Amino acid sequence: DIRCTAAELGYWLGEEYWSKQIATTVVKAFVEWTFGTFDQLLRLEAFVFAWNPASVRVLQKTGFVYEGTPKIVQHGKMGGVLTCSSMAASRELKAC
Repeated sequence: DIRCTAAELGYWLGEEYWSKQIATTVVKAFVEWTFGTFDQLLRLEAFVFAWNPASVRVLQKTGFVYEGTPKIVQHGKMGGVLTCSSMAASRELKAC
């Protein structure tokens, strides 16, 4: 059941806190906590705007892997969103 084996991560950081490794530190800790706490979880997803390379780098540094760039409409304009995921290592599917 996808509802109990996958989750989505989202984050936002005020501009005055950029370039201080805050997002990287928090995302890394959150990924570790999430996979350590929810043993049925196999996949953690994050979606980031293609025009935000700093956020892309946060995901790369914390083990997320780029999967694709679907097109979306935001505020009436088409834009790319990068789909990234982190997978639980060596974990078998369990019943929910």
